[in-house]
Amino acid sequence: MKNKRIAMYGLLIALAMIFSYLEAMLPSIGIPGVKLGIANLVGMVALYCLKPVDAIVITFLRILFVGFTFGNLFAVLYSAAGAVLSLTVMILCKKKNWFDKVTVSVLGGVFHNIGQLLIAAVVLQNAGVFGYLPVLIFAGTIAGVLVGMLSGMVIKRIEKVIQAFALIVVVSLIATSGCGSKKAEKYDRMFFAFDTVISLSIYSAEDGEALLDKCVEMCTEIEEIFSRTKQESELYRINHRDTDTVAISDEIRKVLEVGFQYHKLSEGLFDFTVAPLSDLWDFKSEDAVVPPEEMIAAAVKKVDADLVQLKGNQLVFQSRDTMIDLGALVKGYAADQMKTFLKQEGVEHGLLNLGGNVLTIGAKPDGQPWNIGIQKPFGEQNSTADIVQVSDKSVVSSGIYERYLEQDGVIYHHILNPRTGYSVDNEIAGVSVICDSSLEGDALSTTCLMLGVEKATSLIQSRKDAEAVFVLKDGTVVKTRQQATTP
Repeated sequence: MKNKRIAMYGLLIALAMIFSYLEAMLPSIGIPGVKLGIANLVGMVALYCLKPVDAIVITFLRILFVGFTFGNLFAVLYSAAGAVLSLTVMILCKKKNWFDKVTVSVLGGVFHNIGQLLIAAVVLQNAGVFGYLPVLIFAGTIAGVLVGMLSGMVIKRIEKVIQAFALIVVVSLIATSGCGSKKAEKYDRMFFAFDTVISLSIYSAEDGEALLDKCVEMCTEIEEIFSRTKQESELYRINHRDTDTVAISDEIRKVLEVGFQYHKLSEGLFDFTVAPLSDLWDFKSEDAVVPPEEMIAAAVKKVDADLVQLKGNQLVFQSRDTMIDLGALVKGYAADQMKTFLKQEGVEHGLLNLGGNVLTIGAKPDGQPWNIGIQKPFGEQNSTADIVQVSDKSVVSSGIYERYLEQDGVIYHHILNPRTGYSVDNEIAGVSVICDSSLEGDALSTTCLMLGVEKATSLIQSRKDAEAVFVLKDGTVVKTRQQATTP
């Protein structure tokens, strides 16, 4: 990954110098700002193909080259003014995810030219320049729009070409270095988050410990957003709102979108507003007991996801009693985020275990699939009811054995029916869903357990991207599709 980034740097700097030289050689056409901006294309590519800091560095090097090309300070200031203003706007838009690439590049082109026109007016301090400044700004804006639209269209076509070129350079470097390339090593990390022990194993040729440090940091940040008990968390703020409409982050929105999807798919059984019931049962407590019937009935009246509307990045509540609990989904979201990050950093093999959420990156280093054990309900730790073989997939398990209490010979578990207020009661003791996304697996496994084996099997078989293993209370193992033949 580092070699690829170096190759991208070299290519973009070379293009920046070529564009700057061509720009310097173009004859003046009378209107400042019209011929400007072709070198700005490189900044756009760097911004979207690499990182904002890379765009800044490459643009800075381009400005230095402009100084050497023209040989005067005014040319450097002229170029710098446009570049700084343009990059500031583009980085802000990209960070806030406000617009698409074309629109961002249009704004970049506009502000690139406006910055150069303003510096020209200030440095020259010519009354004529100031008199024509509005006209020049308008002309530069029009030119900036044209340059911006061009760069936006071009970047869509050359981004993959540039990355492919960089990959060719990397392959060439590896081929010429022979056996000098570093072999991927295994790195392990274990830590506590989301009320469970998390175990990460990855294979990386470099910076493995730094990558795991970042994964721990990501989990901490996600937990600080989704915690219902930490007063500084976003979810705590949502649940303790003083208005009916609440602004939410992209992270909360993405998870809620899945929650709403499965609430509808399960005909209301999967309900992310179950917090009043979860708090009442308090399965995490060692002293948990079955709550009084009248208290359960009162809590049920506060549970109904249909009383919440998601409108973009806003939640609209119809009841002040509604409280959101995303604990059934947050581990899956965190697992997906870590996998995306690790793959972007060049990790091709890994196993992420978030206590019931197992996410694999590729296959094992030897090319064989990962063997994932399916927990035997109420069995000893590490005792398995079945084993599934997967590569680059998620295996998410839900079961009545994870958190429960036993009273008067009856087991009450933490997966609650929002209609009755009591634990879901059917033939399933545990279900493991195999699919691409751990977040989807979270929602799908819980939904399947609540539906019962017949409806759950139909749901799984209606999807091409999911398989499942059901462990029934009598010990029977029921599988779907490919998993039916898995040893």
